[in-house]
Amino acid sequence: MVTASGTSTFNSDKTYKADLTESASETIVIPTSCLTMGSTTVTCAELGQYLAGALMGDGGTSTTTNCATSGSNCNCAIAANGTAHSTGTYSVSGNSVTTTPTGGMAGTSDYCVTSSGELHVLGSTSGVSTDVVATKQ
Repeated sequence: MVTASGTSTFNSDKTYKADLTESASETIVIPTSCLTMGSTTVTCAELGQYLAGALMGDGGTSTTTNCATSGSNCNCAIAANGTAHSTGTYSVSGNSVTTTPTGGMAGTSDYCVTSSGELHVLGSTSGVSTDVVATKQ
């Protein structure tokens, strides 16, 4: 599961700033029979150490990995926490908003405003659907 919270400010000069705190957690279950490749076998604990190194956080992100054998499975709980800061420009056309982070690539999302004034920004990244709900301050 991934959660994010924070603030995004869209200015009248078509610039924006976003400051988010994000967290993600997942449990991966791997049969212990799959911990052997060719003539090399690793333990569940060794897999945990490998995953911890491979998933090491970067620039404000921290990760923890805990793998333990349970019956014939290796259960690995993975958690990541971090912050994301971005600035850039935006444009609006119809019911779409395009944001272009400084030094990054543009992304376009659909949005709608409810009768109560909530702004819903709908998007999809790498097959994951999002619905960001915002209110005017």
